[in-house]
Amino acid sequence: MSQANKDIALRWVKEVWNEGRLEVIDELHSKDYVRHHDSDGGAGREHYKAHAANVLNVIPDSHCRVEHVIAEGDLVMLRLITTGTHQGRYGDIEPTGRPLKFQAVEILRIVDGKIVESWHSYDRLSLLAQMGAAESIQFADASTTAEL
Repeated sequence: MSQANKDIALRWVKEVWNEGRLEVIDELHSKDYVRHHDSDGGAGREHYKAHAANVLNVIPDSHCRVEHVIAEGDLVMLRLITTGTHQGRYGDIEPTGRPLKFQAVEILRIVDGKIVESWHSYDRLSLLAQMGAAESIQFADASTTAEL
């Protein structure tokens, strides 16, 4: 089962995210699919299609490279590196034309060959910094030792 679920997850990355084929969502996701996300989680295929269309509008040339795939039972975890160009509005941030590169972790729960639930986390701070929206954030120097 784990290999079959891995194959579904890899097809999802390739066809939905790298090829922009949103119609594949109907085939790969269950009717009662639920997406857990800190900013716009929701239920149903149509909700997910709208989310994917929005992301692909922001980064129309996006490409997800799969770095790791781990599967156990009905869960598949993917660590992805996404690259592309900021070409669409992201919240209040106008398109900058800047290149983007960020990582994400996706956990998919797959039952009877369908994605029924997912959890998504990505490096939002890095993404905002690359868009020029987090330039004033100061990062600690990892080589210094804090006094306790």
